[in-house]
Amino acid sequence: MILEYGRGRFCVPYGSANLMPRIPAFLSLPSPPAVSTAASTPAVDGAVRGSACSMPGGWRQRLAHASRILIATDFDGTLAPIVADPAAALPLPGMLDVLTALAARRDFRVAVVSGRALSDLRARCPVPGCWYVGGHGNETTPGAGDDLGPPPAPPRAQAMRRRLAEIADSIRERLPQWPGVRLEAKPYSLALHFRQAPQWEEPIRELVSGYAAGDGFRTLAGRQVIELLPDDALTKGHALERLLRRLGCDLGFYFGDDTTDEDVFRLYNPQLLGIKVESRENSAPSAADYAVGSPRGVLLALHEIAQLRRLPTTAHAAKKNMHNEAIQP
Repeated sequence: MILEYGRGRFCVPYGSANLMPRIPAFLSLPSPPAVSTAASTPAVDGAVRGSACSMPGGWRQRLAHASRILIATDFDGTLAPIVADPAAALPLPGMLDVLTALAARRDFRVAVVSGRALSDLRARCPVPGCWYVGGHGNETTPGAGDDLGPPPAPPRAQAMRRRLAEIADSIRERLPQWPGVRLEAKPYSLALHFRQAPQWEEPIRELVSGYAAGDGFRTLAGRQVIELLPDDALTKGHALERLLRRLGCDLGFYFGDDTTDEDVFRLYNPQLLGIKVESRENSAPSAADYAVGSPRGVLLALHEIAQLRRLPTTAHAAKKNMHNEAIQP
């Protein structure tokens, strides 16, 4: 069952102990496939907490009256549990089915917004008709029917990419000093992952911060990762504003688990509801409207959204629905 909490965005800070008691949701769902979340760090699994005083009528009522809904979500820690090796991350069982069913509807649009490179993201999360945004908003690909076009390139993009390549070469020379640390070179950023070698966190952060100082770059800290990117690079917040505007959605849900997702939660766009995926690694206060306890909580929430719109979410029904309700160009 999905539970809702009352929390006002302007009443108490997210994560405050002053949350209202749990109130059972009006609709409970058949459980999605049982999955192991041992690789993630869940808080209260499947619980949705919400902001009652800033959402007149609640999100269910808004969902019932919306004409076109955007479902947007981060990937790691949201659709897929966090794992030791980022190359091994995959969506939870059943996640692609419900996203595919939603993306096939005329009244829904689905987007996956991640810090991963666009090519990597599409390969890990194949959903027909989905819009993919990689590089924290700096890479996009069109879905079906609507063309977002390429995102505006950051000023000095070519010079920054050349400088990133030089920095990447320099870091590779130093990696043997830090066994277990992995460098990920993306089109618009460099990420150093230290989940498998947390003992090197301090020197890694010092190294990346040093490159950022006075060189036109900034750092972006995540869950056991630190990233270097141009200081004028786009953010996930830019991406969500663009998706809502270009896709003509009057209601949006965004699910995310990390500090990079706060750029979306802090938009305070009345058309967009932010849902934080909680973890022990990231327990800082959040600007999100709601919270779930793990990627499984995301799956439960997506099932509830689908069922409230009377949408079946099994793999067979999703394929049938895609045939009957395909988005027209």
